Amino acid sequence: MAKKLGQPEISIGLVGHVDHGKTTLTERLSGKWTDTHSEEIKRGITIRLGYADLVIYKAEDGSLTTDEKKGKEAVRKISFVDAPGHESLMATMLCGATIIDGALLLIAANEPCPLPQTREHLTALEIIGVERVIVVQNKVDLVSPEDAKKNHQQIAAFLAETPYKDAPIIPISAQHGVNMDFLLQAIQDTFPTPKRDAKKEPLMFIARSFDINKPGTDPRKLQGGILGGALRQGVLKIGDTIGLSPGHMVVEKNKQIWKPLTTKITGITTGGEQVKQAGPGGSIGVMTELDPAVVKADSLTGCLVGRPDKLPP
Repeated sequence: MAKKLGQPEISIGLVGHVDHGKTTLTERLSGKWTDTHSEEIKRGITIRLGYADLVIYKAEDGSLTTDEKKGKEAVRKISFVDAPGHESLMATMLCGATIIDGALLLIAANEPCPLPQTREHLTALEIIGVERVIVVQNKVDLVSPEDAKKNHQQIAAFLAETPYKDAPIIPISAQHGVNMDFLLQAIQDTFPTPKRDAKKEPLMFIARSFDINKPGTDPRKLQGGILGGALRQGVLKIGDTIGLSPGHMVVEKNKQIWKPLTTKITGITTGGEQVKQAGPGGSIGVMTELDPAVVKADSLTGCLVGRPDKLPP
């Protein structure tokens, strides 16, 4: 059995038009379905950012796989951020884009390219400075080889008008697991792990915040709010006092103002495991002493986390 890896090295965003297969691909590669919110399952789209970690293994024949049973050597652990493709949810996608190191742009082979959200998501990646993109031509199993080639040409023509004209285009079927090894190799070749500085003051971007307490929980057993995101620099440890800026909005004297928050870290999860500290890299979950009412419904999305005296106002 291959050795276990610790914290994910990088975060990769999955973006693209609604129903082009982002969540299906995440499930295929990681074994985790990111649409866990009841409304998402009902509507079939990702409302909140979905997270999934996966380990890339090298098999006996030298190919890459995410199947631990076939893996001879664990090569790398990465985080996937599955961003929504619905037009009204672009804000959620942009919040996720701030924590990613690269992106997979999914384009369905059975629809013309580019569709509106395909163009919008690629523009958003350009605006926030994501330089490395892999285009995943999904659903090739639903079209003839001739139509798949025509769609590939449409994609190439679309990319030629963007800074991503040299991005690799990998044809796959996420539903049937076709060409997953080629996609994993492209991920390895295209997304190097950036240099991180763990010695700097910690700085984390919040992409999600939520309350994990079930309705009716005994107040004495309530758990504090959870923050999801990624550390861009520095280290966070259990017991650290952290600040959140700009914080949460309150109404005082009939005016809406932002109030920074200060809290203590009570737990950290990364790579599906509880850890005592986390450094820069893939997505992490930070358990805090924050009032659950303050964090629910992603109300702190977009905030920065760091030392209380080191954050911008």
